[in-house]
Amino acid sequence: MATLSFSNPNLFGHRSFTGSVSGGYSDVQNISTFASSTLQGDLRVTEKVKRADTLIYDFEYRRVSVNAGSLEITPNLIPQLSEPVTVGGPQLTFLHDTRDPSPLNAGKGQYFSLQEFIASSKFGSDTDFNKLDLSQSTYYTFGKHKYVFARNLRVGFENSFGPNPNAVNAGAGQIGVTSTACAGNLLFTNPTCVAVPLPERVYAGGANSHRGFGINDAGPRDLTTGYPVGGTGAVVNTFELRLPPPTLPIVGDSISLVIFHDMGNAFQYAGDMFTSIKNFHQPNQAACRDLADPLAAAGGIAANAVGTCNFNYYSHAVGLGVRYGTPVGPIRLDFSYNLNPPIYPVFNDYTGAAPYVGQAGHFNFFFSIGQAF
Repeated sequence: MATLSFSNPNLFGHRSFTGSVSGGYSDVQNISTFASSTLQGDLRVTEKVKRADTLIYDFEYRRVSVNAGSLEITPNLIPQLSEPVTVGGPQLTFLHDTRDPSPLNAGKGQYFSLQEFIASSKFGSDTDFNKLDLSQSTYYTFGKHKYVFARNLRVGFENSFGPNPNAVNAGAGQIGVTSTACAGNLLFTNPTCVAVPLPERVYAGGANSHRGFGINDAGPRDLTTGYPVGGTGAVVNTFELRLPPPTLPIVGDSISLVIFHDMGNAFQYAGDMFTSIKNFHQPNQAACRDLADPLAAAGGIAANAVGTCNFNYYSHAVGLGVRYGTPVGPIRLDFSYNLNPPIYPVFNDYTGAAPYVGQAGHFNFFFSIGQAF
């Protein structure tokens, strides 16, 4: 990863405005399904409206590429979904931050962020969609021993415009592969066929998200390989009770415990976020376990088989965290147990194994710096 930026802290002669121009390149794999690289430029104006309120005006332009060799999805979709995509458009961000004493270890106050991004062909983008992401956290200290109750809600959703480039015979957006994995009704039921490019989708799971899943592992999965592919909606709600540190030999009061509950998921369609809250269990698991019918429909060729599976439910995880206080913020260890992980069909996992029914793990472990939110 490399970034170069230039900043002017008194834009237009006003102390409340800061202008910046930045560019950079990154090559990362933050999901098990694929590695991607991004070449990006950003023009930004930051306005300090009040002490606690900030507005950020961006125009972003980036070229996103998925490494085809790393892409663990239905084989005949790899050429299409690994095509480089140019994404460009305006972005507006609003921040309200009254966390105290530190954003890394708040004991009172609140934090709210709202971000809206619009990618449009009018700005030279190859794909058209808008993305809204909001997060709200509150912190309450109570009791003479200073317990802290913290909660966070994050909601994100996307809406794409125009034809789906993954559809069969989609025209200029299709690069000539026969997308049997997105043929007919599969265009709407196979999560991999969502119109938004893979790196631009909404994901959930990880140390600063839903700790019942590995990083970005929540939500819909490719119905041939079983790897996560994200969606166009996500909601994660977290409750934490941060216990006061006891006084221990050697370490003194540097170590404390946290009890937490995370719930939510990522969803193929944003509207499913609201209708799925009533579902504690994954719907229709029998369809997820059906390997025979999709194999028969694919002529017995596992690489061409596409299963059926519904991921529209709220996954819940409970856990215990350990915090070790340092001058720059707490070092964090979190152990979680997912109460209701999903199952999914796997016909071709690129290891040569026979088709099977997979299941996300119950146990997860995370190491990081600072509180989860």
